[in-house]
Amino acid sequence: MKTKLPAPVLIGWDDPTTTTGWKTPDEAKSIGPGTMWSLGWLIEDGPEVVRVALDWSEDAEGEFNSIGVLPRGCIRSIEYIKIVRPRKTKREPEAAEE
Repeated sequence: MKTKLPAPVLIGWDDPTTTTGWKTPDEAKSIGPGTMWSLGWLIEDGPEVVRVALDWSEDAEGEFNSIGVLPRGCIRSIEYIKIVRPRKTKREPEAAEE
C-alpha cells in the first residue's frame, strides 16, 4: 500500500544570526537575521514548529530523510507547490537500418 504524497512546499524563514567582535550601537543594530528558503516535503505545520524534509520515500512506511525543524517564530511564509508530471508519450519506433 502506497502512502499519501506529502505536500511539497517552499518555506521562507529567518535564520538567527550571531557575530563576534566589538560593534558600535549603530553597527550592532544593523545586524539582522539571514533570509533562508527551504524546498521540500511538509511533515508538520504545527503551532510551535514547522517540519520539512528534503527527501520522501514512497514505500509503505512513507519515511523522510534530511529533516529540518524550524521554530514557528522564524517562519515568514509557506507556499504550497503544485507538481506537474509530464504525460507519458508513446515512443516512436526507431527507423530500421538499411
